[in-house]
Amino acid sequence: AAIKGYWTTRPSFSTIYFLFAIFVVSTVFHCHQRLALVPAPWAYSARVVLAPRHLPREGLFTINSKGRLGNQMGEYATLYALAKLNGRPAFIPAQMHSALAPIFRITLPVLHSSTASRIPWQNYHLNDWMEEEYHHIPGRYVRLTGYPSSWTFYHHLRHEILQEFTLHDHVREEAQRFLRGLQARWAEQATFVGVHVRRGDYVHVMPR
Repeated sequence: AAIKGYWTTRPSFSTIYFLFAIFVVSTVFHCHQRLALVPAPWAYSARVVLAPRHLPREGLFTINSKGRLGNQMGEYATLYALAKLNGRPAFIPAQMHSALAPIFRITLPVLHSSTASRIPWQNYHLNDWMEEEYHHIPGRYVRLTGYPSSWTFYHHLRHEILQEFTLHDHVREEAQRFLRGLQARWAEQATFVGVHVRRGDYVHVMPR
Protein backbone atom coordinates (compact mmCIF):
# COMPACT_ATOMS: atom_id res chain seq x y z
CA ALA A 1 0.00 0.00 0.00
CA ALA A 2 2.89 2.35 0.82
CA ILE A 3 4.49 1.69 -2.56
CA LYS A 4 1.19 2.27 -4.33
CA GLY A 5 0.76 5.54 -2.47
CA TYR A 6 4.24 6.68 -3.53
CA TRP A 7 3.57 6.08 -7.22
CA THR A 8 0.27 7.95 -7.11
CA THR A 9 1.85 11.00 -5.44
CA ARG A 10 5.29 11.07 -7.04
CA PRO A 11 6.27 14.47 -8.56
CA SER A 12 6.06 15.03 -12.31
CA PHE A 13 9.12 15.02 -14.57
CA SER A 14 8.91 18.80 -15.01
CA THR A 15 8.95 19.28 -11.23
CA ILE A 16 12.03 17.06 -10.90
CA TYR A 17 13.73 18.98 -13.73
CA PHE A 18 12.90 22.29 -12.03
CA LEU A 19 14.36 21.11 -8.70
CA PHE A 20 17.45 19.78 -10.47
CA ALA A 21 17.98 23.19 -12.07
CA ILE A 22 17.88 24.83 -8.63
CA PHE A 23 20.35 22.22 -7.34
CA VAL A 24 22.76 22.87 -10.20
CA VAL A 25 22.58 26.64 -9.72
CA SER A 26 23.13 26.29 -5.97
CA THR A 27 26.18 24.12 -6.63
CA VAL A 28 27.70 26.80 -8.85
CA PHE A 29 27.06 29.59 -6.38
CA HIS A 30 28.78 27.66 -3.59
CA CYS A 31 31.95 27.21 -5.64
CA HIS A 32 33.53 30.45 -4.44
CA GLN A 33 36.73 30.00 -6.39
CA ARG A 34 34.76 29.73 -9.61
CA LEU A 35 32.35 32.63 -9.28
CA ALA A 36 34.67 34.83 -11.34
CA LEU A 37 33.65 32.76 -14.36
CA VAL A 38 30.06 34.01 -14.09
CA PRO A 39 29.76 37.22 -16.17
CA ALA A 40 28.34 40.34 -14.57
CA PRO A 41 24.57 40.94 -14.94
CA TRP A 42 25.11 43.85 -17.36
CA ALA A 43 26.83 41.45 -19.78
CA TYR A 44 23.38 40.17 -20.77
CA SER A 45 21.34 42.35 -23.07
CA ALA A 46 17.67 43.04 -22.47
CA ARG A 47 14.97 45.25 -23.96
CA VAL A 48 14.65 48.18 -21.58
CA VAL A 49 11.82 50.72 -21.34
CA LEU A 50 13.61 54.06 -21.05
CA ALA A 51 10.80 56.62 -21.06
CA PRO A 52 7.09 56.74 -20.13
CA ARG A 53 6.13 57.56 -23.74
CA HIS A 54 7.37 54.08 -24.71
CA LEU A 55 4.99 52.31 -22.34
CA PRO A 56 2.41 49.96 -23.90
CA ARG A 57 -0.95 51.72 -24.26
CA GLU A 58 -2.80 48.66 -23.00
CA GLY A 59 -0.86 48.85 -19.75
CA LEU A 60 1.60 46.38 -18.30
CA PHE A 61 2.30 44.03 -15.42
CA THR A 62 5.39 43.95 -13.24
CA ILE A 63 6.17 42.42 -9.86
CA ASN A 64 8.05 43.21 -6.68
CA SER A 65 11.56 41.78 -6.73
CA LYS A 66 12.13 40.32 -3.28
CA GLY A 67 14.13 37.51 -1.73
CA ARG A 68 16.98 35.38 -3.01
CA LEU A 69 17.24 33.08 -6.00
CA GLY A 70 14.31 30.74 -5.27
CA ASN A 71 11.89 33.59 -4.54
CA GLN A 72 13.04 35.52 -7.61
CA MET A 73 12.41 32.47 -9.81
CA GLY A 74 8.93 32.04 -8.36
CA GLU A 75 8.11 35.72 -8.82
CA TYR A 76 9.35 35.70 -12.42
CA ALA A 77 7.32 32.60 -13.31
CA THR A 78 4.19 34.02 -11.65
CA LEU A 79 4.50 37.34 -13.47
CA TYR A 80 5.06 35.53 -16.76
CA ALA A 81 1.93 33.41 -16.30
CA LEU A 82 -0.47 36.01 -14.90
CA ALA A 83 0.45 38.65 -17.46
CA LYS A 84 -0.20 36.17 -20.27
CA LEU A 85 -3.44 35.07 -18.62
CA ASN A 86 -4.66 38.67 -18.47
CA GLY A 87 -3.46 39.63 -21.94
CA ARG A 88 -0.92 42.20 -20.72
CA PRO A 89 2.79 42.61 -21.51
CA ALA A 90 5.10 41.77 -18.62
CA PHE A 91 8.22 43.69 -17.60
CA ILE A 92 10.63 42.69 -14.85
CA PRO A 93 12.40 45.08 -12.45
CA ALA A 94 16.07 45.77 -13.17
CA GLN A 95 17.14 44.05 -9.95
CA MET A 96 15.34 40.87 -10.98
CA HIS A 97 17.14 40.92 -14.31
CA SER A 98 20.44 41.32 -12.44
CA ALA A 99 19.65 38.30 -10.29
CA LEU A 100 18.38 35.93 -12.99
CA ALA A 101 19.94 36.93 -16.32
CA PRO A 102 23.48 35.77 -15.47
CA ILE A 103 22.13 32.27 -14.82
CA PHE A 104 19.08 31.71 -17.03
CA ARG A 105 18.05 32.53 -20.61
CA ILE A 106 15.10 34.67 -19.51
CA THR A 107 13.24 36.67 -22.17
CA LEU A 108 10.99 39.19 -20.40
CA PRO A 109 11.99 42.82 -21.04
CA VAL A 110 13.27 45.05 -18.25
CA LEU A 111 11.50 48.09 -16.84
CA HIS A 112 14.11 50.72 -16.06
CA SER A 113 13.96 51.91 -12.44
CA SER A 114 13.78 55.59 -13.42
CA THR A 115 10.72 54.87 -15.56
CA ALA A 116 9.11 52.61 -12.96
CA SER A 117 9.27 55.40 -10.39
CA ARG A 118 7.09 57.63 -12.61
CA ILE A 119 4.32 55.12 -13.29
CA PRO A 120 1.08 55.33 -11.23
CA TRP A 121 1.16 51.69 -10.12
CA GLN A 122 -1.78 49.80 -8.72
CA ASN A 123 -0.42 47.25 -6.26
CA TYR A 124 -2.17 43.89 -6.37
CA HIS A 125 -1.40 41.45 -3.56
CA LEU A 126 -1.16 37.76 -4.38
CA ASN A 127 -1.75 34.86 -2.04
CA ASP A 128 0.65 31.92 -2.00
CA TRP A 129 -1.51 29.96 -4.44
CA MET A 130 -3.58 30.56 -7.58
CA GLU A 131 -7.07 32.02 -7.18
CA GLU A 132 -9.93 32.27 -9.68
CA GLU A 133 -9.96 36.07 -9.37
CA TYR A 134 -6.44 36.26 -10.78
CA HIS A 135 -7.87 35.47 -14.22
CA HIS A 136 -9.25 39.04 -14.29
CA ILE A 137 -6.87 41.38 -12.48
CA PRO A 138 -8.15 45.00 -12.71
CA GLY A 139 -5.99 48.01 -13.42
CA ARG A 140 -3.81 49.31 -16.24
CA TYR A 141 -0.36 49.44 -14.65
CA VAL A 142 -0.31 46.60 -12.15
CA ARG A 143 2.49 45.70 -9.76
CA LEU A 144 2.06 42.25 -8.24
CA THR A 145 3.11 41.94 -4.60
CA GLY A 146 3.57 39.17 -2.06
CA TYR A 147 5.71 36.03 -2.21
CA PRO A 148 4.03 33.95 -4.94
CA SER A 149 5.93 30.70 -5.40
CA SER A 150 3.28 28.04 -5.89
CA TRP A 151 3.30 25.86 -8.98
CA THR A 152 -0.44 26.51 -9.24
CA PHE A 153 0.25 29.89 -10.87
CA TYR A 154 2.11 28.52 -13.86
CA HIS A 155 1.74 24.73 -14.10
CA HIS A 156 -0.30 25.12 -17.32
CA LEU A 157 2.73 26.86 -18.88
CA ARG A 158 5.37 24.54 -17.44
CA HIS A 159 7.06 23.95 -20.80
CA GLU A 160 7.47 27.70 -21.37
CA ILE A 161 8.64 28.26 -17.80
CA LEU A 162 11.24 25.51 -18.16
CA GLN A 163 12.45 27.23 -21.33
CA GLU A 164 12.75 30.52 -19.44
CA PHE A 165 14.88 28.80 -16.80
CA THR A 166 17.25 27.16 -19.26
CA LEU A 167 20.76 27.52 -17.87
CA HIS A 168 23.44 29.42 -19.74
CA ASP A 169 26.05 27.09 -21.18
CA HIS A 170 28.84 28.41 -18.96
CA VAL A 171 26.76 27.75 -15.82
CA ARG A 172 25.86 24.22 -16.88
CA GLU A 173 29.43 23.41 -17.91
CA GLU A 174 30.92 24.75 -14.68
CA ALA A 175 28.43 22.80 -12.56
CA GLN A 176 29.10 19.61 -14.52
CA ARG A 177 32.85 20.15 -14.17
CA PHE A 178 32.47 20.52 -10.41
CA LEU A 179 30.29 17.39 -10.14
CA ARG A 180 32.69 15.37 -12.30
CA GLY A 181 35.49 16.41 -9.96
CA LEU A 182 33.56 15.09 -6.97
CA GLN A 183 32.77 11.90 -8.82
CA ALA A 184 36.42 11.29 -9.69
CA ARG A 185 37.48 11.99 -6.12
CA TRP A 186 34.96 9.83 -4.29
CA ALA A 187 33.51 7.19 -6.57
CA GLU A 188 32.93 6.78 -10.27
CA GLN A 189 29.44 5.42 -9.66
CA ALA A 190 28.43 8.10 -7.17
CA THR A 191 24.80 9.19 -7.05
CA PHE A 192 24.24 12.90 -6.41
CA VAL A 193 21.39 13.88 -4.13
CA GLY A 194 20.44 17.55 -3.82
CA VAL A 195 19.05 18.77 -0.49
CA HIS A 196 17.71 22.33 -0.16
CA VAL A 197 17.81 23.55 3.45
CA ARG A 198 16.59 27.08 4.19
CA ARG A 199 18.97 27.39 7.13
CA GLY A 200 19.02 31.19 7.13
CA ASP A 201 15.25 31.38 7.52
CA TYR A 202 15.22 28.86 10.35
CA VAL A 203 18.06 30.56 12.21
CA HIS A 204 17.07 34.21 11.74
CA VAL A 205 13.39 34.39 10.74
CA MET A 206 11.60 31.55 12.54
CA PRO A 207 12.70 32.61 16.08
CA ARG A 208 10.82 35.89 15.57
